[in-house]
Amino acid sequence: MAYWIDLDELALRQYIDAMAVFEACEAARSRVDAFSGGMLWRTSKGHEYLIQTSSDNRQRSLGRRSAATESMYEQFVTGKRTAQDRLRALRQQMAIQYRMNRALRVGDVPALLERILSAMDRRRLHDQVVVAGDCALFAYAAQAGVRLCAPPNAGNVPAPLSLHLWAASESAKDLAFNALRAADKSFIVRQVTRDRLEATNAQGVTVEIRHDTQIAALVAPPGPLGLRKFSTAVVTATGRMARMTAIPPTQYIMDAFHQAARMDLTPAQSALYAWRARATQRLVECSLPHWGEAMETGPRPT
Repeated sequence: MAYWIDLDELALRQYIDAMAVFEACEAARSRVDAFSGGMLWRTSKGHEYLIQTSSDNRQRSLGRRSAATESMYEQFVTGKRTAQDRLRALRQQMAIQYRMNRALRVGDVPALLERILSAMDRRRLHDQVVVAGDCALFAYAAQAGVRLCAPPNAGNVPAPLSLHLWAASESAKDLAFNALRAADKSFIVRQVTRDRLEATNAQGVTVEIRHDTQIAALVAPPGPLGLRKFSTAVVTATGRMARMTAIPPTQYIMDAFHQAARMDLTPAQSALYAWRARATQRLVECSLPHWGEAMETGPRPT
């Protein structure tokens, strides 16, 4: 049984090249962020002082004008300009990579999912929110250099985009919903409980955002492999890229088999969950071997 199709050599090479530029762009943006705010000179009581401003308009004095504060000012201005120039150049290179991705048919991620991931990225949520459910399969396939096949004999089970997000805190859950609205303003809240929020957009796409204290284990500093988040860049059919931080494949496999055993599902729905679980299990064994040991050992969040 074929669970996936390997990307051809040109597409795989393009993904590797695009990933290198993408990660360089991420690093450059982090460097620009380190220079957020600004510095300026202000005169008070006949003396000039170097003032540092933050992005939220807070200000603090770094001292009277001197050789030391002038050096601080020059280093900041020069460093910020250099970082901005590098980021600008890399974004131009990224635009080229997007076109190459599209030409070589590197990815198949839905455009809406990319917009949601990008909106979360702008809010720096990768350390607070992880993708769960079937959308996580896009991350596993991307890193393995494959494209998952459609499940055989899936029956008439509808397959709209259904995104599950696990948030490590209540505030992160709220920020994730803000990211949804930034990606598509038609998202409205359909159901809310203390630890769960469900939203649907005008096209019927459903997103569930769940907050659970155990999820914090996935976004904590690296621990046992079975508890580490899975992070890579995914590619849309139009070539655009976004970082997806997902639950580890071991967690997905366990969850999918659990869903397949539910008594309230139709046989076709149960078969679909079981097929995806087996496909991911096989993908780990063949293409993500460093996750293989975690399939047998280590605690997992529930």
